[in-house]
Amino acid sequence: MQLKILYLVPCSPAGKAFGTRMRVRQIGSALQALGTVDTMVVADGDEGDVTGADDAALPVRRVIRLRPITNRSPFNRLRCGIDPAFLGYHGRHVPPDDRSEVLDHLEHYDLVWIYQLSTADAFGRWRWPRSVLDFNDVPSTVLQTQARHGDSASDRLRARLHIPVARCREGLAQSRFTTLCVCSGADANRLPMKRTVQVIPNGFPRPLRESVRRPARPPRIGFVGTFEYPPNVEGVRWFIETCWPTITRAQPDVQLRLIGAGGGTPGVVPDGSANVTALGWVDDAESEIATWSMMIVPLRMGGGTRVKIAEGLSRRCPIVSTSFGAQGYDARDGREMLLSDTGTDFAAACIGLLRQPDRAAAIAERGWNAFLEHWTWDALRPAVSSAVDDCLRRERSLRQREGVPCADS
Repeated sequence: MQLKILYLVPCSPAGKAFGTRMRVRQIGSALQALGTVDTMVVADGDEGDVTGADDAALPVRRVIRLRPITNRSPFNRLRCGIDPAFLGYHGRHVPPDDRSEVLDHLEHYDLVWIYQLSTADAFGRWRWPRSVLDFNDVPSTVLQTQARHGDSASDRLRARLHIPVARCREGLAQSRFTTLCVCSGADANRLPMKRTVQVIPNGFPRPLRESVRRPARPPRIGFVGTFEYPPNVEGVRWFIETCWPTITRAQPDVQLRLIGAGGGTPGVVPDGSANVTALGWVDDAESEIATWSMMIVPLRMGGGTRVKIAEGLSRRCPIVSTSFGAQGYDARDGREMLLSDTGTDFAAACIGLLRQPDRAAAIAERGWNAFLEHWTWDALRPAVSSAVDDCLRRERSLRQREGVPCADS
């Protein structure tokens, strides 16, 4: 049976790739194999690149620009911190006309797939029938990492205070949505759920041709990721401040190359950092990454899984990552990549690959084979189908128990 699917996402599927957009494309592509997909972008009003009208692969039917919730009463500000059922927590709402246009037509869809809890909450609706919620980044996990590695003591304290309410909010999701999804088994185990949570890992498109490495001289170490995402900024700053001096003493001519929007913004690269080049967005990332001796993933904050890991594996690029950065990929240290969590060990891992190119090539080859088996978009399609089947089965079971259609309250 061909399904009619409503797909609510926080960014356009078209445009320059970053983690959220890649997952939006990945899941959207898999849903198209199951039926007709109406994609609606629900994004902040100041978000410039949201239309996606030119994306023939996953066309956007409607763009909804969120508005800020202004003039909050003291009571509602208090609810943000203590009431896990308060839907205004995220501070944005869908304009009334757009809200009616979507919610009045929900009954026409066999399935509603919602990306992120904040997207659903912006509509001010509690119960979503026939729905799949993709948490992507589990909010409580993000807060836990901020509590450990936040920029300031006040940031870390604020994160710790918000964790209990976030966990309650996540637990309530099982009464609001039919099926719940996350990026990794680790995230599924962290959620306070009484039922199974579907796992849909992040992946990357299989290259049209196999990547061929051409490491440059002098050697290059690279990073991929938008610097509009605070965990990327924190991770790169940690690497430059903690690891980079040791690496450059061992290999004075080594270069650090940063791909991603905002890499040249003041405050991203510490003053006085030697041999660091912020490239911004690169049209041909494949050719640039082919020149790297390795990719680094020095992340210590955030949630979900890092698409940059799948991208590095797909490019046959050796990877040095923190264990948190590689979470969700079931990688083994020394086999598909190197994993290190202290500045000393991370720097030593990078130096070791610079000095042992044959070992680096062998790690890259094993990573490439693991990517082909587990993390191409084609390999991940069955996980999306499983989530859809779970949703439809649960809805059928609910109707059978109640003897009437599910309430749309």
